[in-house]
Amino acid sequence: MSTKCRIGILNEDKSITSVLCHWDGSPETVGETLYESWDDAGKVESLLEGGDINELGNDLDETSYQLSEGEGTYPSVTHSNNQWPESGQEYEYLFNPRTESWSVRSEDSGWELLGTVLSEGDEEDEDDWEEDDFVDDEDEMWEED
Repeated sequence: MSTKCRIGILNEDKSITSVLCHWDGSPETVGETLYESWDDAGKVESLLEGGDINELGNDLDETSYQLSEGEGTYPSVTHSNNQWPESGQEYEYLFNPRTESWSVRSEDSGWELLGTVLSEGDEEDEDDWEEDDFVDDEDEMWEED
């Protein structure tokens, strides 16, 4: 099963142009790739020109686009911020060209800066492991016969 997301850019008229991305749309995967590799408006516009995406790469050569039955791609769509197309996406990513920054929102939260979400995820990962997690109270499990 895939984690779908939509990737968009804020246009000068405050509309949004976006595409659907089918694979691994969570902040830890697509979000991190967007944040690290798609960091200016020209790159993002080029990415969106290709239409819907199967799998996002670090550049256009590594990005796999979804082909329609006629072997063309599914084009990007333009919409308002309040009416993103419903494509079964769990996350939506928006690039703001003025600030050259990414924001993300999920089904459960409002818009947040992507860099903040990614740094919070790093802190959570560090906190997931406590030194006590590596101590086994059941020594007999480790005893040799």
